[in-house]
Amino acid sequence: MYGHEMVETTILYELIPHIDGNFRTIPAREGRAIMGGSMGGLGALRLAFKRPDMFSSVRSWSAAIFPTADQAFNAVAGVDISEYMFNNDASLYEKGNPYNLAKQNADWIKSVGLGIHMDVGGDDSLLPNNRALTDVLDSMGIPHDALQIFPGLGHEWRVVSLDSLQWAKQYFSYTQIN
Repeated sequence: MYGHEMVETTILYELIPHIDGNFRTIPAREGRAIMGGSMGGLGALRLAFKRPDMFSSVRSWSAAIFPTADQAFNAVAGVDISEYMFNNDASLYEKGNPYNLAKQNADWIKSVGLGIHMDVGGDDSLLPNNRALTDVLDSMGIPHDALQIFPGLGHEWRVVSLDSLQWAKQYFSYTQIN
């Protein structure tokens, strides 16, 4: 947007259709999960909560989520996130943050049975924000796995769980293709 890469549009309306059109996939939410770490965790949660009709499940690792635009815009010293990603428009951030999308789309998320799992390190500065998102999910009655906290780990790749595909498979509902 505003001369920058449009990641949401690229993923939802270009990448996914391209993959489904060129590879042997289940081209429906029943065969699709979205996962990501750090800023990718924010993106995965954002896209899944915005479009739960496209994904059976979402998993994040150390999601870089912030309850308010002010917190997000000042999260990384020396990096003007507000200018680069949101054209200095806090309302753009607020419309797409997972906290607000969970509230706005709670009934839709519940009705499709979106699987939600979040992992975070016990020493990660983003732990309180991840806890706050699970509190929002609880307040809206949105089912989710318990927040998995890895003691002694910070904001690092060791938080990424290798069982992610196995976890997501429980939400896939399709006939096995031989």
